[in-house]
Formats: sequence, structure tokens, C-alpha cells
Amino acid sequence: MPAHIEDELARLYGNALQHLSALLHAPDATRDERERARDALMRLHRAYATTGIKNLEQRAAELNALAAVLRGITNHTQSTANRVESEALRSAAEEARRLLVRVAREAFPESDARDDDNPDVIETAPPNERDDRDGSAGDEADDTESRVAPDRAQEYRSLFDTCIALPDKVSKVNWYANKLMENRLRYEFVGNSLKIPWWFIGAIHGLESGFAFDRHLHNGDPLTARTRRVPAGRPVAGNAPFTWEQSAQDALRYMKLDQWGDWSVAGALYQWEAYNGFGYRKYKISSPYLWSFSNHYDKGRYVRDHVFDTEAVSNQCGAATLLRALMNQGAVQVS
Repeated sequence: MPAHIEDELARLYGNALQHLSALLHAPDATRDERERARDALMRLHRAYATTGIKNLEQRAAELNALAAVLRGITNHTQSTANRVESEALRSAAEEARRLLVRVAREAFPESDARDDDNPDVIETAPPNERDDRDGSAGDEADDTESRVAPDRAQEYRSLFDTCIALPDKVSKVNWYANKLMENRLRYEFVGNSLKIPWWFIGAIHGLESGFAFDRHLHNGDPLTARTRRVPAGRPVAGNAPFTWEQSAQDALRYMKLDQWGDWSVAGALYQWEAYNGFGYRKYKISSPYLWSFSNHYDKGRYVRDHVFDTEAVSNQCGAATLLRALMNQGAVQVS
């Protein structure tokens, strides 16, 4: 790790250590605040222990965890006195996010990213074309017992922990995050009755239709008719034109997501991958539907349903990459 990053990590460590210790020993701190402070202290020590380590994934995992846990504290501080510490820890969380950008720039020097470390820079252009499917969408997701096989869950968790946005994609990831947050109430309206998290629906909306509300959630086809691409002929009930809410509920029920209760990181990633299809696994490629714009994806995608191109590159933000950003920003907390 270059000296300037090591110096910044040392400053982050010292500042956060001071304020976490103050919060931990504050007379009016709640039990929950103390438990969160202890967890953050452990994460802080682990992040600082990566000083001098060149392994990108190890550094990314610790900085991701630190940013998320610090923002968790700032979102749950209750007493007025402890809000002083909370604001200081919010700044520390933002510094951890900034360090993630710098670590990514160090790991990917060939990137044409702009020369700054702002983790909140936002792309102004909308996303490009949707990634199509391999035809297996939903095939493995028929088991609705709300569990992911242990080895698959471990794979998802390991990739998610070490996920870091590519430096030239940070602004695009933030564009997705902002659009998802803007539409939160509509996602909640659809998801609450189905017991599906709003952020899960929002990520699909961005990937399938670029956050447009005149498109089917199933696949981005226009709401003026039933879907014609995979899955075709949806919704079965009702007549066109459909409302976005009608279509969204049909899409989620079609994938049996209303019967799925595991909304952990592994459970969500499994169902996102199922939504688009598991076909990338036969090519030994991490699905861009999950990992595009991150260090876990390079190239290869379905350019049309059932048509795979080894050289094509996804121009969309993967759902897991997006969730990692939302958690680091403190917008979402997922176990």
C-alpha cells in the first residue's frame, strides 16, 4: 500500500478509535450503541492491520466492512450527547469510502477514471443497453424454502465482502444508487405486501429497464403490451396497457419471490442471479447482473436472449455492486 494511503489509513484509525472509545464509555450510551461500537472497533483494528498488504480483496473486505459498520452507528445513535461522536464517525465512514476509491485506483492504474477520490461523484448519463438472458432465469429458484446451499452462500458472501467499484465506474454506481433511492416509495409500495425488500426490487428495475416506469419489470418490454421476450406473455391476467405496479407484482410472483424469505446478502444475490439466469456459470464468469462495474467482472455477456458473446462488456451496474455501495453509504443494512 503506497505511503500516502497508509498515512490516511493511520489518520482514519486514530480519529475513529478516539470517537468509538468515547461512545463506548459514554454514560448515556444504550446497549445497542455499545455493541455497535465494539463491533466497529474490531473492524477498525482489522482494517488498520491491512497496512502494507498488497492484496486488493483483503483490503477491500476490511474497508467495506468498516464503512458499513460506521454508517450503521451513525444511523442508530439515539442520545443527543452521542450525536457528536456519531457525526465524527460519519466522517470516518466517508474517509473509508474514499480510501476504497484510492485502493481501486492503485489496483487498476490502467483505468481512465477522473483524478479524484470523491466516492460520491455522480454520472449524468443514463445506463446503456440491458444485459439479456441465457434462458435459465428462474430454473434454480423453484426451491422456496428460503435457504441457499452453504457452499453457494459462502461464494456469494466472499465475493460481496471483497467487492470494490472500479475507479472509472464509481460515478455510474452512484447514479444507480441515487435513482434507486429516488424511487424508494414506489418499490416499497410493490414490495411491502409481498414481503420483498425495496432495494431488491429497485436493483432489478435498474437492470431490466434503466429505472423507466413505462417498462415491464420482467424484462424491460413496453407496458403497452404483454411481454414478448423471456418470459413472454406476461402478465397473463388483465389487459394492456398495464401499470408498472401491476407488471412488477406479476414479475416478482412469477419468480416466486413472494415465497422467498431469505433476504440476507447471500439470499438476495442468489435470487438476483436466478432472475437473470445462471448461464454465466458454464463460462466460468461471474455474472455481470451481479458484479458488473466491480473488480469481480471483466467481460462476457448475453447480448440477446440465449446468445453469449465472450468479448462483450456489460454497461450496467451489477446488483451486488450496487448493494455494496448502498451499504457503505448507510442507505441499506443487510446481514
